[in-house]
Amino acid sequence: MDSCRLTIKAQPGARQNGVDGLLEDAIKIRLQAPAVDGKANRALLVFLARQLGLRPRNIRLVAGLNSRRKIVEIEGLDENTAREKLLGEKQACARSRPDLKRFG
Repeated sequence: MDSCRLTIKAQPGARQNGVDGLLEDAIKIRLQAPAVDGKANRALLVFLARQLGLRPRNIRLVAGLNSRRKIVEIEGLDENTAREKLLGEKQACARSRPDLKRFG
């Protein structure tokens, strides 16, 4: 079974949940949940599961429990597929080409 790890930059307390694109090597994700009592972490895992078409049990937080910068492990998808589902094809490819820079 495929699995991968992604670096996430979480922004808790946002107006709505969503993916904002790349921020350096991390995928920036806005979350409505506040960063209190693990609510944002749980919301992140549920959000990722919905976006990736997986069950929440297939995604786990492996680093960054108390940080905005997190590493999640995803079972059932390879890294390229997970990035494409979250970012779309153009932005997902930008990571593999460090000479390309994101503008805007």
